[in-house]
Amino acid sequence: MPPILDVTVEVAKTTIRDRARAFARDWAAAKSEQAEKQLFWSDFFAIFGVQFRQVAAFEDIARRSTTGGVGWIDLLYPGQMAVEHKSAGKSLDEAMSQLLDYLPSLHTSVHPWLLVVSDFGHFKWRDLERGTSGDFALDELADNLHLFWWMAGFGISDEAFESEEDVNLKATALLRELDRELDEAGYDEHSRREWLTRVLFCLFADDTEVWDRAAFHAYIARYTRVDGSDLGPHFAELFQVLDTPPSARSKHLNEDLAAFTYINGDLFGSRLPIAGCNEAIRNALLAACRFDWSAISPAIFGSMFQEVTLDAVRRQQGAHYTSEENILRVIRPLFLDGLEKELDGAATAPQVQTFLDKLASLNFFDPACGCGNFLVVAYRELRRLETEALRRLD
Repeated sequence: MPPILDVTVEVAKTTIRDRARAFARDWAAAKSEQAEKQLFWSDFFAIFGVQFRQVAAFEDIARRSTTGGVGWIDLLYPGQMAVEHKSAGKSLDEAMSQLLDYLPSLHTSVHPWLLVVSDFGHFKWRDLERGTSGDFALDELADNLHLFWWMAGFGISDEAFESEEDVNLKATALLRELDRELDEAGYDEHSRREWLTRVLFCLFADDTEVWDRAAFHAYIARYTRVDGSDLGPHFAELFQVLDTPPSARSKHLNEDLAAFTYINGDLFGSRLPIAGCNEAIRNALLAACRFDWSAISPAIFGSMFQEVTLDAVRRQQGAHYTSEENILRVIRPLFLDGLEKELDGAATAPQVQTFLDKLASLNFFDPACGCGNFLVVAYRELRRLETEALRRLD
């Protein structure tokens, strides 16, 4: 079957490049740090479709490691980026040294991997994870967007995985650690499962543009105490907000909470007991936030939870981890390869319509169904074939 070309990513990147060029033109004459830096960086975030206020903060308090003096980081995007901004003509090397001097005073949960300094007309950057650095002029921003694609959801993966299963198992390990910490804190099993399901949705939403990228990560890092003691109440409030349409939310609601998208359905509908949390739970959660969940197929979420389940329970239930790759190995020879061949041979509109009618008449049964991953993947593949058939009719 001819492949379906997905140009969404390239179209989005083209739009971002156009915005970057317009940004460079609009800010070419800026000079004053105090008068213009906040608007400059708000507009910078807007290039990538990110609402600055929801994910970052200006003037975050910090301490100089060399002198002990108190100062402020001009901009902090928790866990991602720190910025020091200067007026036009000021030394960017000194600005970078100042930023590096602040870092030891930051808690590890908000420690950035990307440092950026600017004087409007020029940028210097340093990637602390990869040990790389560089600089570019404002009018070269559109040619250096690879440094910031992560802000638009085209993130640079922190780790190289050999297979889909390796990615899934890494994600599962992060959930298992969070589950273990909650269990040790005494959070009951039923509530814990539902709490983790909601958190998993939030992690996935953070990396797939359900709301501004990393807004969930930033909310936890900025609004909860380092010791995790207030994490449970904050989650209770967030879950309630996610279950409430914007028109029904309080007019006095924190604007960062108000920016979260309304999620209809029942996922956030019930009221869970408030989890008693500590620093270990908060750290486990922030570690999960730093993972790129867009690499995970939602079709295997059920298997991930089976793998998180304690070994004794998992043996009793007969549960086991099944990757999407292995699911496709089963369903392809059963029916998928045949359906693809049939669609490929449909050369006229009546033949395509006959194929669509056949798809609508099919029934599928999994006699060993656990969490339903085989049926979910089968359904998704049938919808993929239906979409291709409708495109051909059009």
